[in-house]
Amino acid sequence: MIRKTAMFVMVVSLLVLSGQLFFGKPLLVGNAVAMTCDDSDLKEENDPLNGNIFPRSVYSTLNYNLPGTARGYHALWKTPVTMKDNCLSPSQLKEYYCDVNQDVILSSTVDCPTDSRCAQGACVPLLCEDADDFDTTKNSTVRYTSASGSKVLTADDYCESSTILVEFICQQRNVGWPGGIQNSYDYPDDLRRAVHYTCPQGTECREGACVDK
Repeated sequence: MIRKTAMFVMVVSLLVLSGQLFFGKPLLVGNAVAMTCDDSDLKEENDPLNGNIFPRSVYSTLNYNLPGTARGYHALWKTPVTMKDNCLSPSQLKEYYCDVNQDVILSSTVDCPTDSRCAQGACVPLLCEDADDFDTTKNSTVRYTSASGSKVLTADDYCESSTILVEFICQQRNVGWPGGIQNSYDYPDDLRRAVHYTCPQGTECREGACVDK
């Protein structure tokens, strides 16, 4: 009798494992459900980039603001895998998540909002504050945060030469071309823009501003 019971338990266990391996879905055994997928940044409800809320009854929610690791069966390969959220570029994120209905790992590629950058598998919200709003006659400071860290940093306008001013602004600020602007550079890890500006005739660059000679 003991041997028959042991054999029955072994057969049931093999059926559970084979069902998970070949179908990538939970297999019902009595009232128990053998789940195989887990996402470390799962939330019961989440507000992703497009503003929708995905309840767990639909599938494990996509959390774009936290880096996560999904462990389970691959949707195509039907083999156990571990997939980490990763950045395809400074503005694009590949998010791995669990499909609750199929109990497999899927992925979604999204563009981070304009006020954020992708870093270490998450869209990181960023700060940028410009004190003078592209006033080349004043030396001012831009306060900003970087995707590589949360500390608030500063960038001061400075003179590249006696005629060239480097004016820091935020990337969402549009400035007219050419209007004395030679070129500009957008920083990939934060929201700063460095504008190289030629001071008008009769002025010179001194202490981070174009002032009268």
